[in-house]
Amino acid sequence: TAAAVSERYAIDGADRDIVIVNGLNFPDALSASPLATRLNAPLLMVTQNAIPAATLAGLDRLDPLSITIIGSEGVVSAAVAAQLATYVGGAANVTRIAGPNRYATSRAVVDRLDEDYTIQRIFVATGRDFPDALAAGPAAGKVGGAVLLVDGSRGALDASTASFLDSMNVPVTLVGGPS
Repeated sequence: TAAAVSERYAIDGADRDIVIVNGLNFPDALSASPLATRLNAPLLMVTQNAIPAATLAGLDRLDPLSITIIGSEGVVSAAVAAQLATYVGGAANVTRIAGPNRYATSRAVVDRLDEDYTIQRIFVATGRDFPDALAAGPAAGKVGGAVLLVDGSRGALDASTASFLDSMNVPVTLVGGPS
């Protein structure tokens, strides 16, 4: 489906960035959506250890200049990254945004957005399930925002996330109910 969307809405051979996420593991893709929007980049999916044929065909068609992988090697392996590098002239044109867990990866994606663009708003959603963050992604993309995943089962934000949000100094929208 991701390849079909890119086929419909991304111009062939447009020399652009491609954002890669694991299509079988939702959290990193949720934070990656606003980044892909800002980069005007198709978001394509792989598994931890393989690149599906539809994604390979999409890479051939799109002829990317660079690839941004969202997630650690436990999510998208080094072997997959090496195979992706062949589409962009080598590993120097592949960037990985990752942290030791889904929450740290989400913060790293928001950091990357903040480095390259002015973030207008942060949408905070649980990283334990996907519907709330999925719903927030288009809104974040529309308003120049970002989706930050938190552990929704905790009673409060962990100190590093609270400090991170405080340092961003932008409005925050909580997405989802108290449960």
